[in-house]
Amino acid sequence: MIIPYVALSSWLYQRKFRLWAIAEAFQVQKGIFGSDEVIMIWNKVQSIKLAQSLYQRRKKLATLKLFTAGGVLTIPFIKEQEATDIFNYALYKTESGNKNWM
Repeated sequence: MIIPYVALSSWLYQRKFRLWAIAEAFQVQKGIFGSDEVIMIWNKVQSIKLAQSLYQRRKKLATLKLFTAGGVLTIPFIKEQEATDIFNYALYKTESGNKNWM
């Protein structure tokens, strides 16, 4: 009974996952049976981590973790090049911005 549930929930998660990024902010939409949307301004990011498992390396995927004062936003299983681009842009916006994050 658990295998069909895991398969269905994984399929629904992949279908509903969306990521939009613009110069000022980015938006993540995800969910399994509901919908969860997060909009974050780039200067709110305190640190960022790019991680890859062995499976992700073989499939050229990556997981991003964005750390803020309010918690951690995880963006799992995105293309490696997109993850690297977001990682570099987030570091650039965090380091070059002169706005306070609080």
